[in-house]
Amino acid sequence: GLDTITSRADIRDWSKKARDLPDLENKFRLLKQNQRVSETSAFISRTVWERNTNADAFDDADLLGRPCTIGIDLSETTDLTALVAVFEPLEPDGPMPVLPYFWIPGDGLLERSQRDKVPYDVWARQDFIDTMSSKVVDYGRIADRIIQMFDDYEVRAIGFDRWKFKYLRQALKDRGYEWDTDEAKEFLISIGQGFKDSPRTLDLMEQALLESKLAHRRHPILSWNAANAVVVRDPAMNRKFEKSKSYGRIDGIVALGIALHARDELTITQVGPSVYEDESLEMIL
Repeated sequence: GLDTITSRADIRDWSKKARDLPDLENKFRLLKQNQRVSETSAFISRTVWERNTNADAFDDADLLGRPCTIGIDLSETTDLTALVAVFEPLEPDGPMPVLPYFWIPGDGLLERSQRDKVPYDVWARQDFIDTMSSKVVDYGRIADRIIQMFDDYEVRAIGFDRWKFKYLRQALKDRGYEWDTDEAKEFLISIGQGFKDSPRTLDLMEQALLESKLAHRRHPILSWNAANAVVVRDPAMNRKFEKSKSYGRIDGIVALGIALHARDELTITQVGPSVYEDESLEMIL
């Protein structure tokens, strides 16, 4: 089909992208080279991830008052839970700063470190992960972090997977944050993890990574999650992350994808203050 149903330029373009993203390599081999390939593939190459490091792109102080979108992946209460905030670029055409937070129960931390083959205890001492919950992750601690972010940043939206979000929503309600108005309900954006929503999530992540539009500062847990990310396809070639086939935790990269997808769902022309500055939002104090 070369030079008839497909062009050499198209093949070259696919080949270049396939060298950067392992998942695109499988797709390239299947669709353009007619080769049988595995249904699973890694999502991000180390080279592409490192291109989005930008360790000196921003300081935490640079983000104060800046607009951002939050993505949350609430996993099993005994495992890793992640929240990732994606900020608007600090300058035109600059990368989007990425600020991740992680939680895991403190009890049995050594066993979890041995199971996952990562130094949770070291990361805890370096303040990369919250281990203050005992046997299960305390959703109240996650709610407290979100509330602090409301004070520090202009949070435009929270993206979430419906699974277990009701418990976090209750924790926020217990702290005086209630969503009753239509405007406030639009602030919470449900992003599913199945084949319906995930293709758009993965497309947005690929675009941002290939164009070096993220600045994650080489956060060790987020980078570990990125290295573990595995993608599967359905018969229609739709893609999603597959935790059960991953070699390790991927919660941070899932939360990053949710944040990017929620950001994309916002109206492009949306400007103005955070929803929490809207007097129509009922606050129970």
